[in-house]
Amino acid sequence: QVSTKDIGAAIVRALSEGHDGQRYISVAGPERYSADDGAAALAAHMSQEISPVELGREKWHGVWGGLGWSEDRCRLYEEFFMSINSGLAVFSDDDEIWRGKDSLDDVIKRLAG
Repeated sequence: QVSTKDIGAAIVRALSEGHDGQRYISVAGPERYSADDGAAALAAHMSQEISPVELGREKWHGVWGGLGWSEDRCRLYEEFFMSINSGLAVFSDDDEIWRGKDSLDDVIKRLAG
């Protein structure tokens, strides 16, 4: 949950600082957001009610396959989302954690432009 703007800023920062050896940097947004947070932010911007609805795991491949994704890519994304949903994907205590400045509301305003 980090904007592409913040990812780009982190890349520039990391390359500008320079570093010898291996370095692990985790980039995150200014705070964590839930699906309800996203729906509330969109609803406020659009002046209408929006309720998030969970898409069952069994339907994920159909959506991604409908986008023309390969079976392998669908499988990798399923693993990715499952690791996030299960809490398995977490930042390592050994990583540097850089938090961006771009809030969910900032991103929605920019996208609605």
